[in-house]
Amino acid sequence: MAADAAAFASAGGTALADPDMGRLVTHAARLVRSADKETTKRGATALALASRCEASLAHYGPVIAVHPDEEVRAVAASTAALDEATQRILVTDPSPKVRSGLAGRADDLVTDVLATLRADENIQVKQALASAEHSASGTLRNPA
Repeated sequence: MAADAAAFASAGGTALADPDMGRLVTHAARLVRSADKETTKRGATALALASRCEASLAHYGPVIAVHPDEEVRAVAASTAALDEATQRILVTDPSPKVRSGLAGRADDLVTDVLATLRADENIQVKQALASAEHSASGTLRNPA
């Protein structure tokens, strides 16, 4: 289901009517506050996807980007709608997982955030950035 929502979000559509989207966001926000880490991550994923599907929900990206849990911030970095200020917050996150998630969306990032990621010495970040930039260049990876 999340994969379908992600595909729909990347296509720029809104799958749910306004009342349904409101219910989804209400439930997802509750999940993000759960004591269970997996439940929290699922709630964050729903909010991140909603932030990309519906412009009026874009403020959820910055909200989950400052969550205390690394997994939630990683979801924000890799999936949520991010303004420039939030990108700058995430690029300085102490977690390589968060910075790697951000690096994986190189096409969406502002120039100074990309420069900071290129200077990052963590191997996960370097690999994510190289992969994103390679994919963006239109070249094939692992041709058969």
